[in-house]
Amino acid sequence: MLQRSSKKFPSVDIGQNVLIRIPDVDRGRVAPRNVMAVLGTPSGVLDKLYARNKFQTAEHNFIEIDNVPSEQLTLRTAAAVDSQSKQGFVKCECKKNCENKRCNCLKKLVKCNSKCHSSSSCRNK
Repeated sequence: MLQRSSKKFPSVDIGQNVLIRIPDVDRGRVAPRNVMAVLGTPSGVLDKLYARNKFQTAEHNFIEIDNVPSEQLTLRTAAAVDSQSKQGFVKCECKKNCENKRCNCLKKLVKCNSKCHSSSSCRNK
């Protein structure tokens, strides 16, 4: 079992670039699915340790280890800082119709979805 794991996930050298998958909840619609990282991102060092099966090695070097700031940050923060889209899931939780600018979805010109409210009526679907 250990041999199979070692074959599937070879060891990674210090300073080698890797890709980490960002959960869909933390990622905008246009944002990339991966964060480029050495031992951190261009924004800082990730605050958690990741098991070898949580990342993959990158084919090219995008960042040098000297260019990684020592500031610690979460994967969610790194994804938001490195993303160009600055979008995420918007939900409104309105109690009625979603017809004025109090509705977060209407304010951001987005249609309401299943994450907003399921049972109440909505004019923004």
